[in-house]
Amino acid sequence: MANELKHSSVGTTLTQAEFEAVGLHVLDSQATGDLIYASSGTQLSRVAIGAANSILTCNGSVPSWSTAPTVGEINISGTSEVELLNITSTRDDASGGRITFLTASASPAQNDQIGALYFRGKNSGGSTHTYGAQYAYIESPTADHEEGKITWGLYLDGSENTAMQLSAAGALTLDAGLTVGDDITLGANGIKLEETLGTDNTYSGTTCDGVAGATVAHGDLIYLNDADDRWELAEADDETTHGADCMLGIAVSGGNDGDAIVVLLHGFVTDSTAYEFTSGGKPLYISSATAGVITATAPSTASNAVRIVGYAHDDKETIYFNPSSSWVVISA
Repeated sequence: MANELKHSSVGTTLTQAEFEAVGLHVLDSQATGDLIYASSGTQLSRVAIGAANSILTCNGSVPSWSTAPTVGEINISGTSEVELLNITSTRDDASGGRITFLTASASPAQNDQIGALYFRGKNSGGSTHTYGAQYAYIESPTADHEEGKITWGLYLDGSENTAMQLSAAGALTLDAGLTVGDDITLGANGIKLEETLGTDNTYSGTTCDGVAGATVAHGDLIYLNDADDRWELAEADDETTHGADCMLGIAVSGGNDGDAIVVLLHGFVTDSTAYEFTSGGKPLYISSATAGVITATAPSTASNAVRIVGYAHDDKETIYFNPSSSWVVISA
């Protein structure tokens, strides 16, 4: 048997010195750095020293050396407040240490997950729970045109929410609003509003929080009443009574008198109930007949206020809201 532990040859007679000598037992083909292991329940054998930078691994039966071991799971624990794992590069160039996630599927497809980092901790009940995660996905596996995307998931009310996504083209998508504590500097391009909203009762534009001064519904044209700083339904029956001369907005959340609402100040909004304009690009006005309504027909009765509030979109249920800062009043 190769590599077995055996007695060294001392001739026909064994002296005490030879019996007590270090070399009495040797491994077959023994060399510096070799390791002893039990190759069976009754036999000790050797595993030869591995190549430089090899790692000792096990297949569940016997040990062996590997320069690229496959590891199922590694757990690192400790009580230190500093890093539990450090990766140090000794290169003299700008390269750093790397962690590589490899999905070796023979049939990669869009949205295949490549790897994930999970951030976990205890909850008040003592259970371990995930609070945040980062994922990398294949966006396109096409050879020479590969694309990827990264998403960040945060837990909200106990369930994971995709809070942010970054596409291969550099498009950043946020699930909720963006709060910035300083100036935003734009490059050569501007801020793009989404005009093809697709889903009913949605919007893309500039908003503010407000308080309803009456019962308002999504899509209603409203004005800020300076008497109580509440938003009420606008009407163009005259210049001053119902806000034709005031700051205008569109309710993008409904509510009753005293309720908190969200007001669109500028942008695109869709509402299949409130809007159905067939002439895309044409101006829209404050209605002089019905409070809160936007119309494609300019008021024409004496004392009516004529004020453009936006333009019809090629999607008849969507409008571009951009109220004019000026208006005219039809003379008596």
